[in-house]
Amino acid sequence: MAVSRGHPQGCGVSDLIPLAAPNLRGKETEYTAQAISREYIGPSGPFVERFEAMVAKASGRKWAVATITGTAAIHASLELLDVRGKSIFAPRDAFPAGRNVLTIVGAEPFPAGGGEHHDVQFYAKLCDRAPAIGEPPILIADLESYSFAANKIVTCGQGGAVVGDDLALMLAVRAIINQGRDRLGKFNYRMADINAAVGCAQMERLDELKEAKRRIWRRYADAGIPMMERGNSRWMATTTRRLDINALRNLGIEAREECGGVSLPCGTGLTEAEQDTVIKCVASLS
Repeated sequence: MAVSRGHPQGCGVSDLIPLAAPNLRGKETEYTAQAISREYIGPSGPFVERFEAMVAKASGRKWAVATITGTAAIHASLELLDVRGKSIFAPRDAFPAGRNVLTIVGAEPFPAGGGEHHDVQFYAKLCDRAPAIGEPPILIADLESYSFAANKIVTCGQGGAVVGDDLALMLAVRAIINQGRDRLGKFNYRMADINAAVGCAQMERLDELKEAKRRIWRRYADAGIPMMERGNSRWMATTTRRLDINALRNLGIEAREECGGVSLPCGTGLTEAEQDTVIKCVASLS
């Protein structure tokens, strides 16, 4: 018998258990309501300032500049790092958007192995640490970028950030993400205050959300599912076991093939009952 999501009685469920749904159980509604009541939901604003301060502190850097996406953060950074005409390593298993930015800024990307370690990708003097906010740095680069997309550990719905220590670079990033008009600028990449409101609520729960990711990863491993080491953030719980994602979907489970493995549901709001269902279904297909 099919059952509703959150009350699994077997492998068949009426709704998909999602791969990485956002966990919005904090003050997201309260903060977005505040942004709306102020009628200040566009670029910049008080929530953006608060969010940038929280991201800078969590990343261990002196400043952060919020952007509309993680890809925008990469693009703005590379525009400032003089990579035109240079050959830059482009890992095959990284998301295409980050690789494509290299072409946009006039660099010469060359494909190579790598990209399965999703906590860090290197582009010249930029370290893309997309989901790994709050994790110890593997390398201190001139600039680092983060993503706060809907499936990341911390989300703004859509968003990113550039962080660093050089104040001159901070001013340059702020200038380049402005659309121009009466000041220096090049791109319209600033984060909206209403997105930052969500991000502030998420950052208040950073330790809780990080621990949830690790707990979910450990439960899969403890259940005997071979797990891929893809970074300390445990952003994705990827098994090396060969699984048919269409068969999983027919059983009510969303999954994704990547990096030679299959990523299983691992959103920070995943319940133990839902994870037990995933584990049972994986065992049934093995």
